[in-house]
Amino acid sequence: MTAKLFSDAMNEIDPKYVDEALTYEPARRLTFPVWAKRCAAACLVFVLGFGIVLAASPAARARLLRWIETWKDDEILYQYMGDSLEGTLPVYELTGLPDGYVEDTEESARWDTMVDILYRKEADRDNDIIIFSYLYMQQGTAMAYVLDEGDTVEEVTVNGLEGKLYLPEDPENWGAVEWIDPETNLHFSISACGDAETLLALAESVKPAE
Repeated sequence: MTAKLFSDAMNEIDPKYVDEALTYEPARRLTFPVWAKRCAAACLVFVLGFGIVLAASPAARARLLRWIETWKDDEILYQYMGDSLEGTLPVYELTGLPDGYVEDTEESARWDTMVDILYRKEADRDNDIIIFSYLYMQQGTAMAYVLDEGDTVEEVTVNGLEGKLYLPEDPENWGAVEWIDPETNLHFSISACGDAETLLALAESVKPAE
């Protein structure tokens, strides 16, 4: 399994299409039985109310449209939307590193909207590497996970947040765990060799830096 970050512009999806969908009116009128009319009326009230909330609250609209997950063949693609980050990117740290692991400062990178930290135990062994990443979800960026043959994908929760666990058929190969925090609009991921318990323990140890 490999992960890829794309910073190309991806403007195919625009919030204006949501506005059009919410205000769309069909051209013809249909006749429904009484029970169906009551059900349709209740649904209409819900949709209209939901549309009013979106129109009145840009924050609610941003949270709704922040990302779209697409599966195609061996690739899982996350396309991000929404306004650019205001202020500074929050700082998180991996507090549950195994003994002997230290950050490789030459290989790590910290940008305005993304952090990519690499930890090593032994410089000459690739499977003794842990990569901790997180990025701000905004218009123009995307993340893709490319599955190798035999990889499995499981739905998991990390500190109460929904995510996915990618496990290779060969436990000596790299796996990954990723999760999204909709409150902060951050997408986290950890890549390393190890079983499900090891990867989830690393993910659960991610905390805001003090």
